[in-house]
Amino acid sequence: MAKCAVCGKGVHFGNNVSHSHRRSNRIWNSNIRRVKCKVDGTPKNKLTEEEAAQIFDSVLENRALPAQKNIVLANAAFGIQVLERGEKSIEECIAIARESIDSGAALRTFKKFVELNS
Repeated sequence: MAKCAVCGKGVHFGNNVSHSHRRSNRIWNSNIRRVKCKVDGTPKNKLTEEEAAQIFDSVLENRALPAQKNIVLANAAFGIQVLERGEKSIEECIAIARESIDSGAALRTFKKFVELNS
């Protein structure tokens, strides 16, 4: 039975209830996908929390692999577009996210966030 390493989400148990209210046991499996990524040039199936933190830090410090940075840029751009309520195009949002990472503003903001929540 699969369990998410990040949030701990696993299998859920319950009952199916028909229209006639007959109950039968049911199992809901979580939609968990195995992902391979490269850490220090070697492919890995699982990342430890420390390795994921290293990748996150390397993206914010602008020394990550292009694929890692592109994933973060896409995620940040869609977040910016949601906050802007769709008023900006996705290209503008990607440019804003790229500028934030390249200028170091994202790293400063993250450090401030960690400081406030520690």
